Amino acid sequence: DASDFTFKLGNDDTPGNWLDAPAPASIDTTANQIVLTWDDGAIRNTWLEVTVLVTGDTGLLTPDVFYFGNVPGETGNCATCAAVDAVDVLMTRQNPQPFFDPATIDNVYDFNRDRRVDAIDTLIARNNQTWSGTELALIDLTAAAAAVESDAKNAGQAPPLNDALLDDVLENSLKEGLDWLYEFDPELWTARASLATIDRSERQAFKLGEAS
Repeated sequence: DASDFTFKLGNDDTPGNWLDAPAPASIDTTANQIVLTWDDGAIRNTWLEVTVLVTGDTGLLTPDVFYFGNVPGETGNCATCAAVDAVDVLMTRQNPQPFFDPATIDNVYDFNRDRRVDAIDTLIARNNQTWSGTELALIDLTAAAAAVESDAKNAGQAPPLNDALLDDVLENSLKEGLDWLYEFDPELWTARASLATIDRSERQAFKLGEAS
């Protein structure tokens, strides 16, 4: 339930100063995932920090933190910014997907995910154009993560799970043939025939799945 999470909103490199986010409208648990749903427009042009807490329900040993950015109308045309401008509007208009040729789930122009790219999507881009004061920042949490890890060590606690470090451990273990390594934390992992089948997205899904 909601007591297993905390939610914060912000748009800078200091998540410790971010404000509380509105509570999700619903939290649905399935066999292998947890689905958090907010009301339309509740989170816009900002970052959402989701922290899965250490509780009896989650079974985690340390909090697990995720970040999601929201930018309606952004097509990913700029590698160094997340602005929505006339380019996004024009590109959406020039890449239609009618009902007889539906858009795939990864289509960057199907903003409302109705499997079509049409006038509605063009309007979404046009009506959500940003400027320097409303643009989503491409945040860098390197310093913030280091501060959290330092605080945890000073308090005698284990630092939050570090996926990059875990990736290195798994890669090295595969090279050395240590296929038993998946047993290191049975509370967070489901045994697999081979570690080669476990990637980062699966780890996140299984961690959340086990939380249910």
